[in-house]
Amino acid sequence: QSIKEPKRRKPQPKSISNSDFIKLFNAVPDTQNGIRDRAILCLFADSGARLGGITSLTIDSVDTTNQRGMVTEKGYHQRTIYWTYYTNQLLCKWLAVRPQCETNSLFVSMREGRTVEPLTKSGIYQALKRLKVRSQIKGYANPHSFRHNFARQYLLSGGDVITLTKIIGHKDVNMTSEYYAVFDDEELSELHNQHSPLLKMLAGR
Repeated sequence: QSIKEPKRRKPQPKSISNSDFIKLFNAVPDTQNGIRDRAILCLFADSGARLGGITSLTIDSVDTTNQRGMVTEKGYHQRTIYWTYYTNQLLCKWLAVRPQCETNSLFVSMREGRTVEPLTKSGIYQALKRLKVRSQIKGYANPHSFRHNFARQYLLSGGDVITLTKIIGHKDVNMTSEYYAVFDDEELSELHNQHSPLLKMLAGR
């Protein structure tokens, strides 16, 4: 009788680390573009939005009162993304210094001669590339690595996979679970300690 090999644990998604995100954020210069880039970084990390969703945001689609916005992802799919007060403060700061121009895009780039154009996907990649060099980080720092980090940290903080599925715009909870509910032994132990039914029962004695 043959011996079955143990199943290999599925690798975790390639996300930016928490420490590298802080280094990246701290490397942003104190300039007008820097104010924009800080808002973009936190929007990525706080909402789990895709790159296409970030570039699709317009001034009209952003609701800073209720901390949410409407994005278009994968070419046609519209959904609402949400963010916290910290990201909201950075967005408001960007809106206060954003150049007045004909385009309604939330994020814009200024080229030579002060020509203002919508910030493209390529423009965000270039901004991240510059920040990665400036911060001297070696790990992942592409747009999707922020989405991966958001989903992983959401679950590690005790968020449930069903809600996460809705927040990040997956249609199938099984996809979210298979992709992001991948924990090593230390993570599982920590989650168990956070949510142990026994500890909650003893705390209520």
